[in-house]
This record gives sequence, structure tokens and C-alpha cells, in this order.
Amino acid sequence: MDSMHFRNPYGPPFPQRRGKGYPNLPGHVFQPTKSEYHNRRIEILYSPAKDHYIRCDDFEDKIVKGFDKLCYAEYNCSRIMDKEANLAYLGRSPDSDNAHARMDWRFDFTRVGKVDIRFFLLSSLV
Repeated sequence: MDSMHFRNPYGPPFPQRRGKGYPNLPGHVFQPTKSEYHNRRIEILYSPAKDHYIRCDDFEDKIVKGFDKLCYAEYNCSRIMDKEANLAYLGRSPDSDNAHARMDWRFDFTRVGKVDIRFFLLSSLV
């Protein structure tokens, strides 16, 4: 199949670095902490109801607000609050005319090797 005619069902490919025309590329890359390195496990939780990540660590849990703060790249995504159904979730931006949405997270294990990654999406009830 000719690559010029292949249509990506997940939207456009993300660039490898930030640049003009890519405002939704925070470029965050997870690096293991010392305790994650020794335990060989990274545990990250995201709560759509509270809109924050919790990075679980042996010594101190780190909380970061905003779904887009710790992702490598996102395209056409938003946090949606449905008060009638009492739900919060990540989904495609409602004002978008494009049917595709995508979020990428990136991890750097160059100095670690094999690691167990646990990425949890917590209950979304508000």
C-alpha cells in the first residue's frame, strides 16, 4: 500500500519535539525515581473527577493537576463533566469537527531495563 494514501485512524502523527503548530505537545517524559528504580515499578493514577494525577512513591506521593500536564502529547482531547449523569471522563473535544482523539504518555527506561508499569484510571463518579 502506498504510504501517501494510507489514512491513520488515530489522527495525525505527533512530532518528536515541540514546535510551531503543535500547541498540545507538553512533551512530558516519565523518568523513574530512586524508589521506583529499586522497586522496578512505576504506579501512576489519574482521577477524571478531581482532574489530577497521583504518582505513588514509597516516600511521598506527588499530585499534579490537569490531564494534559503529564502526557507527552494530546490531540483533540478534553476533560468532560456530565453533571446530569454524575460522571467525569476524558474524551474527544465536544466542539471538534474531527472524529479522532488521542493521548500519548512516554516513559524513559534507558537506565532501568524491565519495569512494571501500572497506569490506573480511577472511578469517574463526581
